Amino acid sequence: VHYVGQPVAVIAAESPEAARLARKQSRLEIEEREPVFTIEQALAQEEFLGVSRKIERGDFSKAWNEAEHRLEGTFHCNGQEHFYLESQAVLAWPGEEGQLHIHSSTQNTSEIQQVVAEALDLGFHQVVSDCKRMGGGFGGKETQTAIPAVMAALVAHKLKRPARVVFSKDDDMKTTGKRHP
Repeated sequence: VHYVGQPVAVIAAESPEAARLARKQSRLEIEEREPVFTIEQALAQEEFLGVSRKIERGDFSKAWNEAEHRLEGTFHCNGQEHFYLESQAVLAWPGEEGQLHIHSSTQNTSEIQQVVAEALDLGFHQVVSDCKRMGGGFGGKETQTAIPAVMAALVAHKLKRPARVVFSKDDDMKTTGKRHP
């Protein structure tokens, strides 16, 4: 488990009440690790979430050493939470010939298609992702919708029936990544 709020299981239930009851009865055993609280700790321990990318162009050391003026120091800023009105919500259902339909509140239907296909080992052509309308995402539904999309898709694919995931605002803020410091 990499962070508090990271999904580690999906509970399929006929009602929200049944899902809450199953969640209360479930137990998770994880090995305790030394927590990482700062960017400096994460850099020193190479503890990153996701893929790290580095773009280099030119000779930085040479340019830095030859610069007439330099600005050095450390800058910290707090994280931000997108506070869109519509919760993260996804409806997934099996279609014809092994297709899986994903209707989600997302700003990036292509990523939802890719992430669901990869998570379920399906071809991209087997995942149909759409979003008819989505109000006021402010960038907060660009990649964060992938988590509930995979959850709903997994249940729909395994049970061969429609599945819906709607995060409460609390679950949304705990689970999805945002603009962290």
